[in-house]
Amino acid sequence: METLIQSEMRKVDVELSPEMLSKCVAIAANHDIKPAKLAGIWEAHSMNNNYDSHGLTEANFTSFRGAVLQSVKKSGSNKKKIAVTPASTSASKRSAGAAVVSRPAMTKRTNSVYDSPDSKRAKTGTDSSSQLDQIANGNTNIASPTATVKRERSSGSSVVTPSGVGTTSTRASTGTARPGSSSAIGYDQRKNAGSTVITYNPQNLSPKSKMVNIGNERLCTITQPFSQHLTKTVRHMTDRPRHVHLNNHLQSQVQELIEVLNIPMQLTEEEEHDNHQGQENETVKKDSNNSHQWPPYEHVGVPRQSLQTNVGRICNAAHVGKLNTTTIVLEGTKQGSNGSRIELDVSTLEQKNNASFSLFPGQIVAVSGYNCSGRRMVVERLVEGALPMPKNNEEENVNNNNNNVSIGLQTVKTSKAELTRMQYSQETNCQNGKPITVFAAAGPYTTNRDLTYQPLTDLLEVVMDAKPDVVLLMGPFLDMRQELVKENDGEHLTVEYEDGIKAHVSYEQFFMVKIAMELEGLFEDEPDLKTQFVIVPSLDDAIAEPVYPQPPLEDAIPNGGKIMKFFPDTEDTPYGALGLNKIERAGDRKIPKNPTDRRIHLVSNPSTIQINEVSFGFTSTDTFMHLSTESINHKLPPGTRLIRLAEHAVKQQSYYPIYPPPSGAGKEINLDVTQRDAYTMPVQPDVLVLPSRLTPLATDIVNGDTIAVNPGLLVKGATGGTYAIMEIHPMKKEQMEKASAVENGLLRHNVKDRVRVEVRRI
Repeated sequence: METLIQSEMRKVDVELSPEMLSKCVAIAANHDIKPAKLAGIWEAHSMNNNYDSHGLTEANFTSFRGAVLQSVKKSGSNKKKIAVTPASTSASKRSAGAAVVSRPAMTKRTNSVYDSPDSKRAKTGTDSSSQLDQIANGNTNIASPTATVKRERSSGSSVVTPSGVGTTSTRASTGTARPGSSSAIGYDQRKNAGSTVITYNPQNLSPKSKMVNIGNERLCTITQPFSQHLTKTVRHMTDRPRHVHLNNHLQSQVQELIEVLNIPMQLTEEEEHDNHQGQENETVKKDSNNSHQWPPYEHVGVPRQSLQTNVGRICNAAHVGKLNTTTIVLEGTKQGSNGSRIELDVSTLEQKNNASFSLFPGQIVAVSGYNCSGRRMVVERLVEGALPMPKNNEEENVNNNNNNVSIGLQTVKTSKAELTRMQYSQETNCQNGKPITVFAAAGPYTTNRDLTYQPLTDLLEVVMDAKPDVVLLMGPFLDMRQELVKENDGEHLTVEYEDGIKAHVSYEQFFMVKIAMELEGLFEDEPDLKTQFVIVPSLDDAIAEPVYPQPPLEDAIPNGGKIMKFFPDTEDTPYGALGLNKIERAGDRKIPKNPTDRRIHLVSNPSTIQINEVSFGFTSTDTFMHLSTESINHKLPPGTRLIRLAEHAVKQQSYYPIYPPPSGAGKEINLDVTQRDAYTMPVQPDVLVLPSRLTPLATDIVNGDTIAVNPGLLVKGATGGTYAIMEIHPMKKEQMEKASAVENGLLRHNVKDRVRVEVRRI
């Protein structure tokens, strides 16, 4: 029993201490619970209470036991007496040590990102495993393999050394032990490092040859042509009423949805009499061309004995708890419906064999049905926003306005001449017929047991070896949910120098030496490295604005403040600076005047950019997780739940379409609806990157016009996670010629036909 429980718990990324294992064995035996079910209860309980980074400890065992008892009570499958296991009252306290902040030296990665998993295992000597989250037992006192680099202080000879390097007793001095864990498994003991989790390659494109990366010329240009995203800090919590912005958004979405779905407007009695004959002929003509004709549009809450169509926002009548089929209400606009709400009865939809739906609070939908009382509609048909119109080449030239429209969203198109220049020209920042490679990774970048940032170092070694064109780094970089960050007084991180002097560093300084100095070292080692980095903040970042949407990262004091001599630990860096300018100067390089020539691109969260012609949309907020916990689904085809969640973002033209945001541990979000334009999708992106704790994903959505990618998180608790590699090949010249003849000059990018995506373990 002990072996089975330990094995099942490892599958959900939990390593049980001997004490916790004995308690789990006892509770499983007393209530006749199978090990797999016990692990499933813990997985659901930990996600609901944000215990993922803590594991099963004395502190949370009581609540876990309550969840087990509740599950047993619901199933009614066990009548045994509950055995109460007293919790330990003498939990050992971890000494508050110092997190160390100097940059480890870059070490050359011996196995290439292009090596096969078999050859990589041969080099590393690790065994294969088919499970992503399985990790091996190990000794946490093993020193990190990262080399020590000493950095002189400006006011003395003492130095800073990395946490957990060159010592076998790092817990007492650095505070890297996992709170409440007597048996820890380190990041270094993970298995299957570098192996592929999923691959998306619909055209069976060959992997990019490593020889293509030889040379340091840039193959692409990063631009931000979409102006509605935040570029600087804004004043939140103003006196502007939220309901005005919510209603304005609803009003605009309703009008666009009516136009896209071609919903006829309700005529008055006088108009019906005057236009009876013409309307009758028009109706016959429309019915002959469109078998999905909508009933006339009516404002929400207006009773009618005939079929009508309403468009509005989905809300939860219960206000507290998750949306369910008995609490679905539809809210209308203030102008047309005075904000009225009606109950939606979806029982008729549930009885239809081919009807499926997925609903969440804040979703703009169109429904048709009977509302005889003005308070409740029996829904006959429901559309979750609007997918792009079906492509019909015969009708494309006749009515071009109805093609590739998704609630007003347009896909980006580029002229044939510009595509040819970007993809086949030998000019600077052009591809010259070569594919471009984009890495995507999301934080945290260090495990929940230490602040060494070894996973980030490993990722940068992969970057040094593969030399991708662009690396998309999404926060959090300094995670406020990390126990070692939270426990350092909530304000400072402590650094202990070799001479025994302890000093406090600000969050900005910690970011500088753990992130900025790592990137700086990358370019110091290879000044001509062509890779460009796009840095996206997170709501969990200690160095970023805590309100969504977020502006780009910036110094705590404008222009970096001043160098303060009475803060010797700041050295020659202005107090409050993030040190990103040093990256541009690494390798004796002058800071370029043209923003597109920079190595580091700071963007907002969320943001939409273009890499050459391809549009990328992304947000570091876990939209997938929030949608998953708040939505209700009915009869979704097997394996399409994550695809449906990704399509919600596009159909609602928003990087965060939920309103109000979910509550509960791990799902909190400060959402500023007065800045809604800043998290609205300006275009339908060619590639949509939504990092999440959920299963990694790479697939096409919305009729193949968008590639949705969930790279996962680089670190999952105490072990490694995943990141994504995207290779985008040039469009074939013959396809370009053919498309140019059909689409009158402006061409769709058709990324689906020329992309290869892999999600790999770090």
